[in-house]
Amino acid sequence: MELPVIARDIEMNLGKAGVECPGAEARFILYEVLGDRAKRFGHVGITDEELKRIYEAVQRRMDGEPVQYIFGAAYFRNLRLSVTADVLIPRPETELLAGYFIDTLPRQGTLLDVGTGSGAIALSVAQERPDVEVTGVDASPAALLVAERNRADCGIGNATFLKSDLFSELSGRKFDGIAANLPYVTEDEYEKLDKIVLREPRMALVAPDGGMALMKQAVDGLDAVLAENGLAVFELSDWQAEPMAQYADSKGFKTEIRRDLADRWRFVAMTR
Repeated sequence: MELPVIARDIEMNLGKAGVECPGAEARFILYEVLGDRAKRFGHVGITDEELKRIYEAVQRRMDGEPVQYIFGAAYFRNLRLSVTADVLIPRPETELLAGYFIDTLPRQGTLLDVGTGSGAIALSVAQERPDVEVTGVDASPAALLVAERNRADCGIGNATFLKSDLFSELSGRKFDGIAANLPYVTEDEYEKLDKIVLREPRMALVAPDGGMALMKQAVDGLDAVLAENGLAVFELSDWQAEPMAQYADSKGFKTEIRRDLADRWRFVAMTR
């Protein structure tokens, strides 16, 4: 069977099932099964076993399972990362958060990634800035196992991970940069999320106080961990950006609200 024919069939089936970007997900499935052969045009030798794997993955995706969990893999900047149902699937907009620190951290600087999950931010910065020492923290032991596996698989030596409830285990340490992609979904928002997002860990999504409780707690503790002239950047929902900036302002921080790839308010940057 010609590869374009298979690709169109997969895209059609995913589209009928309501998948938002069926073409992109069809390409993901084909690449995970066929590797670089998926990039060829025309006839590609596909075994019966490979065809079975492809359509089993298509069915699972039609049943609402994220392709990243089906294959245990997600792509983030230059990295292929392992992901499980214990961690959030890294989002494209979060690549911007990593990019801020890749571009601006001082030579021989330090970064703290709070709520590291799979380690996507921490490992991307560590890979692209080998001069920087990166620490990733998370309250979930299961998430930290995934992050540590990714560190080893990617061969990255300038990143470490440890269990910490925000900054609780970081006494006396200061960082030039702090990246925070903490839970920020409200209870009401969670009930209305797409069923595919509901497959991701609830504890990594939902926070009380309008989704801002953990972010406010982190701002309250920033002075203890943010170095002089350091930068902290929090990822959040667009409607939370202004109230979060106001909260940080009230704690003595200078703030800047930044947009994401879709031109939505997505980040609040904080400096002293």
